[in-house]
Amino acid sequence: MRCDGGPYEREAVEAARAPEPELQVIRYSFQLYVAGDTARSKSAEANLRFLCDSLFPGTYEVEVIDTSQRPDLAEQAWILATPTVIRLAPSPQRRVIGDLSDHGRAAIALGLPSQDESPSEGV
Repeated sequence: MRCDGGPYEREAVEAARAPEPELQVIRYSFQLYVAGDTARSKSAEANLRFLCDSLFPGTYEVEVIDTSQRPDLAEQAWILATPTVIRLAPSPQRRVIGDLSDHGRAAIALGLPSQDESPSEGV
């Protein structure tokens, strides 16, 4: 049996040639406000980086801001306590105060994907 190249065959050929849509990777951006080089500050940074590395390695950036050296930035961001982390991207912004030692609660509060979710879902 021979195909005559009708409309259904052409649609199948065109569908096979169409490029698959690329997944857009979500990039996360955080600002971590700390007060000096204290154990609590180091713990907050380590916990934030651990969360990011385990949930979306290589697709995040963390800017650490020492409020004792840059009080102007803390004032602009309305930082009332340290450590405070602000998730800047993706929107909407989220804030969490504390050292993020409870990884599960910190991830939920920051709106981070769970282990079984792909960080590119929902895009």
